[in-house]
Order: sequence, then C-alpha cells, then structure tokens
Amino acid sequence: MKFSTVICGVSALFLAASCLDGGSFKSNYNEYCSFEFSDVSTLYGNDSLYFETDFPQSASNQSLAFRGKRNGGETEKITDIHDFRGGFLLSLLRDTLVCEGHISENPSRSMYSTVADTTGAENSKGFAVFQYLDGYMPSESVSFLLTAYGTCLPKLMSVCNTNYVANTVKYGNTYCRAFEQGDYIKLIIKTYLSKVQSGETVEVKLVDYDESGLNVIDNWKRVDLSKLGDFDYMIFEMESNVPSAPLYCCIDGMLCSVAIEN
Repeated sequence: MKFSTVICGVSALFLAASCLDGGSFKSNYNEYCSFEFSDVSTLYGNDSLYFETDFPQSASNQSLAFRGKRNGGETEKITDIHDFRGGFLLSLLRDTLVCEGHISENPSRSMYSTVADTTGAENSKGFAVFQYLDGYMPSESVSFLLTAYGTCLPKLMSVCNTNYVANTVKYGNTYCRAFEQGDYIKLIIKTYLSKVQSGETVEVKLVDYDESGLNVIDNWKRVDLSKLGDFDYMIFEMESNVPSAPLYCCIDGMLCSVAIEN
C-alpha cells in the first residue's frame, strides 16, 4: 500500500554519503522537522494548505514521512478540502480570534489555523495539522524510512490547538457542546519497533477543564518525547470524553536523533 507522505530532509553530512550506497558509513545526526519550505508557491494552494501526496524532494533526502489519508485512495490528488480524511497535512494559516460565533464564518479555515501568536514554533512559517478520525487513519502516522540502516529516537516537538478547537471548547457549535468541568482533549503518541511498542506512551492534554477552569493550549508548547523509544513508525491518536469533540491539533519542530551505519 502506498501512503501520502510529507518528507523531512536529512543533514548535509548524511547527504554527502551518497545515500549509503557502497562502502561503509556511520553517522549520528539530529533530524529536525519544521514543516517550512523556501518556495511555498510550489506546494501550497490559495488556501495556504498542502494536501498533495509527496513533497518534491529526491529519494536520497528521505528520512521521516508524515502520513495522511485521502477519500477515495491514498494516492489521489486532493481537489477539495473535504477529501482529506485523517493524519497529517501542512498549513500556513493562523487565526488568534476566539469569540462566540467566529468559526461559523469560515469553519474550514478555522479547522486548519493555529491559534498561536506565531504561525509556527520558533517563528517558522509553516506547521503540520494532525486530524484524527477513528477508522480512517493511515496505518502509520510517522514512518522512519531508513530502518534498514539505523535507528531513530524522538526527543521533542511543539504542539498547539487549532482555532476551531479553541472556539468550540469555549463556546460550542452546531456539532459539539461547550466544554464543562471534567472534559478534555488529549494527544496520545506511541512508538513501535518491529511492530512492538517501544518505550512509554506520551500523552498531552491539549484541553483540560479542571477545578481551575478551562485550560486550552493556545501557544506553542514544547513536549518532551524522550521516554518514547526507537521506532520504525509512530502512532498518533486523539481522545476526548466529549462526543463529537473536534480532534485536531498543530505540530511543529519535531526533533529526532538518528544513528546510521552501513
């Protein structure tokens, strides 16, 4: 089965090794995914979202792939925003306005806009949106494409809520009630090596209505991934106790440690 992918390039040192073809090679480097590209005009449409199957990078530059699922086939070109079913897409959208009735003006834009003060973490221009729809997800959320040559260990990433989530949990909408005490939305991350879970599970409360009130991550927050293990692939899931809660979040600045040997 072929997946839709977002590819992150490896370090210059690794690139100079001619993709591990011939001879012996050993290297350790950090893989950093900022989800931003210098020529965004070739990637993003007028809506500043990117749904295509692959980023235009050569096969020699592939290290991590962020998967997505499309309606009617995982290799189909996206012609409508509603063709996207789940997983990762790319966005340049930011919308910090949280007020009653706001998301009804342009719900699709609100779904894929970060509510943070900056478009990406560390002032990057782009970020990834993760959309969770149970039963429609790709079998792997993030894949390490060099498992035949080495290992990949997650270290950290940044997360934030989308504008749609921030507005919905505070004010409610046609599909979901406003949150009350005890309600939550959380992101769940697991790593798998040889199809067995490696390391511990990482959980991030994106929304938490506790005794202190409604707590919503509305700016980029760093998440420690160090207790996750080496992986062939990662699984991202989202969970809420509220029926029909919007299960979206923004992800940026993922850092992994890669060890390669041939």
